[in-house]
Amino acid sequence: MVNGLCFIFLGTLGWGISLFLVKLLLVSLTPEDIIIYRMALGALFLFVLIKHQKIKTAQSGVLIKEGVVMGLMNIAIPFYLIVVAEKTVSSSLASIINGLTPLFTFLLGMIFYSSGQRFHFFNLLSTLLGLAGVVVINMDYRWNEKIEVDLFALIMASVSYAVAANYAKARTKSSDPIQVAAAAAVVSVLAMLLYKSIKGEIFHWHIPQNLLQVAALCWLGIIGSGLSLYLYCLLIQRTSAITASMITYLMTFTGIVSGVIFLQEKLTYPVISGCGFILASLVLLNHGRWIKNLLIWDRKGE
Repeated sequence: MVNGLCFIFLGTLGWGISLFLVKLLLVSLTPEDIIIYRMALGALFLFVLIKHQKIKTAQSGVLIKEGVVMGLMNIAIPFYLIVVAEKTVSSSLASIINGLTPLFTFLLGMIFYSSGQRFHFFNLLSTLLGLAGVVVINMDYRWNEKIEVDLFALIMASVSYAVAANYAKARTKSSDPIQVAAAAAVVSVLAMLLYKSIKGEIFHWHIPQNLLQVAALCWLGIIGSGLSLYLYCLLIQRTSAITASMITYLMTFTGIVSGVIFLQEKLTYPVISGCGFILASLVLLNHGRWIKNLLIWDRKGE
């Protein structure tokens, strides 16, 4: 029950609306500024939570290692690539590429982490169904050859997420998820500050221009970064890397619902069909064993 609630929260209010909020902030802020601000807020929130819960600090060496890997591969690198790509790529196309994350997670897990994780036929089928749904939803998208570099950036972001998810499942079992999340948030801020210094822009900062952007940044930082990163690490430890990565499918569904409710966008047959694929993939993901047992029982009945 708790895992399901975490999954739904991350795919909706946590990360589901993040692409929309980033679009709002790109009007006034640079990609580096957005990441630094949101992750600094996220780190502050996590440290307050750790202090409030009086959690004992894990071994510093192990925590630093895990923080570096998760901070770079799950935050700094993919966040930057996605934010940069969103300058020219639509959120719809970004959702297609983002939908590759579960597939990459499955493939990398099979190749590099097969000894420590279990993978089933229903994992692959659920992943492919969700990916098919994302593609069907955006089948009318008009491709532009001028954005090939940004498409490659989005693909690399998906690969980076997949690496982080598999690493978190295989290597961070002994650490408290909230400490891993806090360490990762700090590392991501330091990484972007270093990058900003290398570019010679360390003294050039942009700030939100209105209350809407301030609210968007606070939500991205506290909810979409701090709390969501903690819940994501917790979900990976409690379930699997593939299950956690399939949040991207629910994020696509959230984007569609938000568009219909707030932007009065129309539902088309491809969108309805794609949502059906995504819902089927999520049902299969959460109830695959029950379906398998039902099929076996039916065969025995014959």
